[in-house]
Amino acid sequence: MKQSKMEVSADIRRQSIGKRGYDVVRNQFFAENLEDDRSLGMRWFSDFEEYYKYVGGRIYMNSCYWQCDFKAHTDRKIDLEKIRKSQYPTEKTIDDCKYDPETTAKSFYKTAMKTKKECRKWDEKYQACESVEELENVVNEFRKTGLIGKLTRDIDENSDMWNFAYFRQRMHRNMFLWRYAFVAQNDKKKKEAFLNYISRHFTGMEKALCSIFDPQEILSVCKPSNFSQREGLRFRKTAKCFINKSMRSKKIAY
Repeated sequence: MKQSKMEVSADIRRQSIGKRGYDVVRNQFFAENLEDDRSLGMRWFSDFEEYYKYVGGRIYMNSCYWQCDFKAHTDRKIDLEKIRKSQYPTEKTIDDCKYDPETTAKSFYKTAMKTKKECRKWDEKYQACESVEELENVVNEFRKTGLIGKLTRDIDENSDMWNFAYFRQRMHRNMFLWRYAFVAQNDKKKKEAFLNYISRHFTGMEKALCSIFDPQEILSVCKPSNFSQREGLRFRKTAKCFINKSMRSKKIAY
């Protein structure tokens, strides 16, 4: 007997349905549409009869009806025993799905912990500086260690993120100077050493330092010789706007 076009279409549809069942949160039935074993998303049904017809009566295959009260949804005779036997979810528990980090992840963690200890040691060296000469020596020693960007190299060794290396290295380098700057706010010797340091070296921190020190102090110690012509003009222009807005002071003449 020949099948009609509608019957053939229904057969094809039934063959392309994956997971099916009942979602207790939505209080709806669902059927997953497939194409070449690839999921195209779920179709939802508030009415059991619509769902039943859509799956062609094949409600037991790859199914899950957890907490579904069939009596409240249909008068059809449902084989509950068959439902229980054909539950789609795996019988695995959370204990069967323990996370096992890859060897590379374990190796990176060990490297990161080692780097963390090194960073603490260098932070202590920075904080021990009480003169600009001591601070310059520690900064120069630190740069020679190769610790700058160490984590960056570990993470990006096999990736295409090297374009960000310069910015991340500057962030790592200035991390200790920022720590020193915050402590220096309440330490006269360290404050003098830090201001002398930035008067001799361009750090890229100058504008932001205006938010924790007196902006006039930062402007007075940042000499034009520390900047390229372009950097100098940009810094003084943006610093001037920052001071005028945040401090609500009169315009500053340079």
